[in-house]
Amino acid sequence: MIWSQVLDRAVPKTLLEANPQAELLVRRAVLFFSMLLSGGNLIIPRVPLLVLMILGIMMVANPVKLLRPELGRIWGLLLIVLVFALIGSETLEVEGFVIRYANFFAALLLLIVYLDLPRSALITDALPIFLIFSFQAIATPLLNFIAPGLFTTFSADEKTYFSFGFILIFHETIAGAGFLGLARSNGFFFEPGVLQIYLNLFLYAAFFHFRDLKYAGLALLAVASTQSTTGLAIASGICGLAAFNYLRRLDISTTFLAVFLLPVAILPVLWFTYQNIIDKLYGDLEGSTWARQFDLFTGLRIVGEHPIFGIGFSQDRFREEFSTFGRQVNTMLGDAALERSLSNGVLHLAVVLGIPIMLVFVYALLKQRIFGNALVGGGIILVSMLTESLILTPFFSMIVFSGLILPKRATVPSRKGRGMASPHPAVVR
Repeated sequence: MIWSQVLDRAVPKTLLEANPQAELLVRRAVLFFSMLLSGGNLIIPRVPLLVLMILGIMMVANPVKLLRPELGRIWGLLLIVLVFALIGSETLEVEGFVIRYANFFAALLLLIVYLDLPRSALITDALPIFLIFSFQAIATPLLNFIAPGLFTTFSADEKTYFSFGFILIFHETIAGAGFLGLARSNGFFFEPGVLQIYLNLFLYAAFFHFRDLKYAGLALLAVASTQSTTGLAIASGICGLAAFNYLRRLDISTTFLAVFLLPVAILPVLWFTYQNIIDKLYGDLEGSTWARQFDLFTGLRIVGEHPIFGIGFSQDRFREEFSTFGRQVNTMLGDAALERSLSNGVLHLAVVLGIPIMLVFVYALLKQRIFGNALVGGGIILVSMLTESLILTPFFSMIVFSGLILPKRATVPSRKGRGMASPHPAVVR
């Protein structure tokens, strides 16, 4: 407690503390950069983006805060991760460790930006970003349907993307395979499955933080526009939770009427989700299901061989293990499947760092302090990570780290005039 008080007094003011409007703009820019680093499409250069993010953070937060006692468990976890990764990889692969710890460091810096701000600060800061993502999700298929000639093409990671001003972007695995032939927006990300994560966080915030049905309707339409099966399933769950929360606040007579009307309102979402699942299982997009099944069985075989320490951060080691164990899995995809990477983020975590570290990350995620209810907000991300391997990127690692923050103890006067300690949250009050 004494050390925390010394640090609080020692930390000088930030560059933009005297200009709240400029500070807000920089915070939002930093948050946007962290999202682009956590799933952005491959034409966005990662290193310059990371540098810009760190420079922005230095303008709104002092790095001395990294030494705060409340962050002790996070530093302890990063030390344990280092030991496990070194043991699992059986060698020091410098590039892999530098990349991974650069992401961790960025996540920690982002966390200290919001360390002493109100609990709702990050969600409020993210609102304009969420609105932009929603616009992209809805406008992309509409504009492509009305005027497809406006889109030009570019290539990244052996994929062809269609772009309108590099703002509205999509790609097609199978031409015309989407619902009614509509394109699935990528936003600024490498695929719709990433965009849906941020849109569902917006949907959750719209219902439970902003309490604004216009925002909720916009977010729900945006999620539907991505045609992501995982996204639609999560959105259905959020709508169901919101409906249940609404019913609890009604009187008996109104509740009786709402019990019949609310299912009718949610029915279109459930129907669209069902149709999307059927298409993934038996339709033109069933190859996506095969690919994820292959990833699952291959990843489980690797974890079975390296359950405690994993295989470390080396990409070469990962490709070698993936190819070796992938040949033992029957798949309709042929040898092309061996060139894939694990799409299951939770399983990928177990592969590279072992089951114990994976369980710690899951526990911390479900204790997160950023998005409202810890279990619900963390659950949205956890379910999304079953189809996207992004949990070790800055934005999502920051959310995981928030669940490891120790309560800060503040000194308040007692009745006898002597100090006594009372706990209060260090991040996100």
